[in-house]
Amino acid sequence: MENTRGQKWSREETILAFYLYCRTAFGRIGKTNPDIIELANLLGRTPSSVALKMHNLAHYDPELRKRNVTAMAHGRAS
Repeated sequence: MENTRGQKWSREETILAFYLYCRTAFGRIGKTNPDIIELANLLGRTPSSVALKMHNLAHYDPELRKRNVTAMAHGRAS
């Protein structure tokens, strides 16, 4: 896939990141996670950008809020 560095995340990319987010423990979201690396390669993005997107999604997770776990303070879903 082409390099999408600096490009806005598409709806499809966000859905794939959300799917991975749902399968990944919050504490395992990071650029060295093999699943994140694999998705980054598939999308043509860096593992850091995928991990950041997942942290942005975590900001809206009601289960994390119940546990007082804070994710990105100014997370964005897009």
